[in-house]
Amino acid sequence: MNLARLAPAAPLLALGLLAACDVSRPIAGSESASTVCTACHGDAARLQDDPLVRAAPPVGLTGRGGGAHLVHLRGSALRGPLACSECHDVPATADHTNGVIELSLRGLARAKGATPSFNDPTCSSVYCHGATLVDGPAATPSWFAAGSVACGSCHGAPPANHDPASTSCSACHPGTVKPDGTIDVANGLHINGTIDVNRMHPDGWKAREQHGFTVNATGFTRCQSCHGQDLNGGTVGISCNACHAASGQAGWATNCTFCHGDRTSGRRSPPVDTQGRSDPALVSVGVHASHVGTTLTTPLACEECHPSHTSVLDDPTHIDGDGRAEVVFGTLARTGGAAATYTRLGPTDATCSSVYCHGQFTGGTRWTPSWTSAAQATCTSCHGAPPSTGRHGNHGSYGCSECHGHQGSGPTHVNGTKNVPFSTSAPGAVWSPATMTCGTFSCHGESHSSDRRWNG
Repeated sequence: MNLARLAPAAPLLALGLLAACDVSRPIAGSESASTVCTACHGDAARLQDDPLVRAAPPVGLTGRGGGAHLVHLRGSALRGPLACSECHDVPATADHTNGVIELSLRGLARAKGATPSFNDPTCSSVYCHGATLVDGPAATPSWFAAGSVACGSCHGAPPANHDPASTSCSACHPGTVKPDGTIDVANGLHINGTIDVNRMHPDGWKAREQHGFTVNATGFTRCQSCHGQDLNGGTVGISCNACHAASGQAGWATNCTFCHGDRTSGRRSPPVDTQGRSDPALVSVGVHASHVGTTLTTPLACEECHPSHTSVLDDPTHIDGDGRAEVVFGTLARTGGAAATYTRLGPTDATCSSVYCHGQFTGGTRWTPSWTSAAQATCTSCHGAPPSTGRHGNHGSYGCSECHGHQGSGPTHVNGTKNVPFSTSAPGAVWSPATMTCGTFSCHGESHSSDRRWNG
């Protein structure tokens, strides 16, 4: 046991006190006991106090006054009274008059593994002043500095592992803090060696429509402030991951369909959006289905319009608190240097413009579609039929598939490349993109070589 020892200003014998004491006399449990104690320290006139409290300084033997004794023994606005034994061994008889004041700093001072000490005139590393609390130990008060401790001295207000917006302590600690922000001293739950928390969430919070939709809209910060950065328990010891695993979603953090899309089919995109909605008039739903299920081209990957994400816990740009999906166009939309742009004007209004996919290429019509419009794209939405470039007009009697291998659909349509594979009706035909000519093409005949130059 570490003892802090304070030498009195003058030996007890010199004060004439030791000789007056019956060192074998019991000192606890009666009014006369108080009289015995106050013969050396304390004030017998404080009749409103418990006998042991009456015996505490002021007045003390050192001539320095009583310091913060009464604040601790009578209680304050921060907690109820402390027993003398929390800081001192309480002797059974008066034989402790050895000229040394001994501090054991036991019990509450050592809660949660704190290792308290007293270095005259300061207490440090005591649980009572924040040694084991978040943002503690912030308080190392002088024993003689009255009123030096307040809310925020021993822990943050709110603590650093809490949501910075959580300014109402009583919402989570109703037995400790009153709605007006003052400590409920009578309840005895403040500075008691335990973090008392209840009613942190409203009724029904376990339902996806409650906590799931809230997290998707506001981010993980609030969850992590209590449940830990990895959501495995944190300061409250309750694991979000364990709860999800018990519900059959152990891999929830890397499973896109846990928050949006279709869990049955495995399609990651809306419908359904992160709030469980499927209305295409909402930007969060829009025409996702038309892009990932299109026949005009190979279905588009999510990464063509959105950043690539893996685990929602390891990627701070995903579920970042604004409730919106970031649109960052990929390679296809920017083909040929297209200045692909996404503009969101509101929850039901957004457009894509200057994207390769919608005609930002030579001869294209540069379509600017509404993301929430149900209008189906056609061949002429993005380019003419036939396009006005080159000698398309001279070949209007031929179908697109004769030269391009598709008729407005298929894997070589809207793929970032001008594919000219020719059909079987033109055996041996070869397209040279370097010279922009058709070679060995029976349609033109060997004597009409100039007709094979596309831009000639």
